[in-house]
Amino acid sequence: MSEALVTPKVQKELMTYGDVTDLYGFPRQTIYRYIHKNGFPRPRQLGVNSVRFIRSEVANWVANRPEASIRRKDEAAA
Repeated sequence: MSEALVTPKVQKELMTYGDVTDLYGFPRQTIYRYIHKNGFPRPRQLGVNSVRFIRSEVANWVANRPEASIRRKDEAAA
């Protein structure tokens, strides 16, 4: 009988939608939109009702996003 083992190391590398939301502040609907339009990593199907993101893929996607260009209020009014 062959069973897949989820070791503590592997468990730390997998993230739920809630984990992604808590860590990065993206609401679930935004994650769906990013998956379909912005190349956000798709979650992996682990079971019938179980999907998980791979932490390193999400972290790499976030790290490769362009930096925000923040303008001061006086620049925006000009």
